[in-house]
Amino acid sequence: MIAHEEEFELYHYGESLCSQMVRLALEEKRIAYKSHHMHLELTGENLSREFKRINPKVLVPVLVHKGTPLYNSWDIIRYLDAHAPNQGTPLLPTNEEGLAALDAQVMENALRGDIPLGENFGTSIAGASTYILANILKRRPALAVMWDYLTKHPDKMRKFAFCVLRLRGGLPKP
Repeated sequence: MIAHEEEFELYHYGESLCSQMVRLALEEKRIAYKSHHMHLELTGENLSREFKRINPKVLVPVLVHKGTPLYNSWDIIRYLDAHAPNQGTPLLPTNEEGLAALDAQVMENALRGDIPLGENFGTSIAGASTYILANILKRRPALAVMWDYLTKHPDKMRKFAFCVLRLRGGLPKP
């Protein structure tokens, strides 16, 4: 159980597409929520002990509903539609065939940690978001990025990748 003040609380980052999708779903469903904007680019707030209690994988978005954390934007969107089926705009098809087709499209385009790189379209174009990440990391001092990621990030590959991106100051020019 996560400490909470409101029924719904969203931990998110403005430049995160997944966070944007969840914010839009909350608005479409007309669900009030407390916003916790995570300052990933300035402070590495997602690597804090406090946030690790909310999401040990240190990823956003996270929706906390009555103290229960929900991870993964698509799972959150499905949850919101099921939680408030008669409130706001329906987000999902109501028939099994339509839902299966939508699920297939989402999985083909998903950029998720549980899908190996190159296994779907989303993980095949993951490199495109690396340019955004490199620019975000450049906003913080190199030593702060190195310290935070090497000592606090749970994913070994991301530790390495983020540190290299920051040390280089970005990606090599094509």
